[in-house]
Amino acid sequence: MREPTSEFLLLRVLVAVAWADGVLEADELRFINGLASEYGLDDHERAEIDHLLENPVSIEDYGEYARAFLRQGSPDDRVRLIARAERIMEADEVRHAEEIRYLHLLKRWMEEQPVATEPAEVAPPLLGRIGRLFKKANPSALGATVRSLVGSEGKEVSVREAYVALFGALLYRVIYADRVVDAGEVDRLRNVLAERFQFEGGEADYIIRLIQQRVAEDHDRQRLCAEFNRLTDLADRITLLEALFETAASDGEVSAEEEAEVRLISNYLWIEVQDFVAARRKVLGR
Repeated sequence: MREPTSEFLLLRVLVAVAWADGVLEADELRFINGLASEYGLDDHERAEIDHLLENPVSIEDYGEYARAFLRQGSPDDRVRLIARAERIMEADEVRHAEEIRYLHLLKRWMEEQPVATEPAEVAPPLLGRIGRLFKKANPSALGATVRSLVGSEGKEVSVREAYVALFGALLYRVIYADRVVDAGEVDRLRNVLAERFQFEGGEADYIIRLIQQRVAEDHDRQRLCAEFNRLTDLADRITLLEALFETAASDGEVSAEEEAEVRLISNYLWIEVQDFVAARRKVLGR
């Protein structure tokens, strides 16, 4: 029996997403059937897809299908899968809570390396997750971030410091949205970080230097967000989004450039529109 095609593996995941809310809508069924015809599945693969369309897919099977796809799919296949999954959710013009949860799980799985052996669960809040990173004391968890900061600062940077530098680098993009950073904006950045990470002594100034170094070496929005996504879950990313709004609003107003930057970062963090609006309302009150 030949190896399953990447198209078949992709379709299995999409069927699971379609069943996320327990109902397979007619528009969702048409979309999947259209893809099955487009992909030219063989009789065996098509029969299995038809079987999956008859009954809801469990979360356990969903995780198994995602892992199978990860083992064979290319990076381009992953992008295609996410786009198709979002299209499935838009088919009936209603996004249910379970569909959103399934999509977030899928996005997290698509960025995990190596592939997880069990379906991911909802992670603890940001500080709890960072705490686990601290205990591991494993600089490789932050890859090039730690290595580059170690080399430039002349001393070993802890996992916590590297994480805060990454968090702060994304906040820095907001205060740099107008291409000018003054002392007052740096103070705003320092205050937002201090509230979350409880700096001690002169640590705040040291962290600011690490952030400036991090941004000087690589301030690419997409790469910073991709690195943050690999380390966090949705709750952590929403915490960052709220910090982005706080940074933008800490001088009393949010400029058009700052809000545009926050929105772009939010997109790269895979945050849904309703979560973006909720975070904005929570911080800005409107």
